[in-house]
Amino acid sequence: MKKSYCAFCNSASAPKIHSQYHKKEYGINPKKDKLFFEALVLEINQTGLSWDLVLKRRNNIKLAFENYNLNKISNFNKKNINDLLSNNKIIRNKKKIIAIIYNSKIFIEIIKDNGSFKKWMDKNKNKSLDQWIKLFKKKFKFTGPSVTKEFLIATGYIAGAHDLNCIYNKF
Repeated sequence: MKKSYCAFCNSASAPKIHSQYHKKEYGINPKKDKLFFEALVLEINQTGLSWDLVLKRRNNIKLAFENYNLNKISNFNKKNINDLLSNNKIIRNKKKIIAIIYNSKIFIEIIKDNGSFKKWMDKNKNKSLDQWIKLFKKKFKFTGPSVTKEFLIATGYIAGAHDLNCIYNKF
């Protein structure tokens, strides 16, 4: 039987990056737009790769994407994309990079129209998973069913981040 992420993170053998993420972020509703964007960037980067790899490269991804400054990212050009593609400290996938740049522009629009990304998320919080998936597919790039579901779990909008008996379970 495969060990759950909670069991792994709560074990003595769990690497600190996993136990800290599990304890302080996973399944917790972000308060800042930048943290929502980071969660989406991480989930996009994780597609087809291990979560361990994403967490190990997390700080470098954050640096490469200007500390998640949406205005700066939205203005990235071909040179920025080429620089990112040659940065071996991040996940170098052109489709993912282009999606992140595109999604930064959508985040800016959503914030402009709603006051914050969190307000937009809260306005949609009663949607079913299928409705969320359709909404994300319509709005963003590289947000198929798995990315959307994991983003919603990671940001605490749907259950699944923690086992029922995990001390960090809020559902």
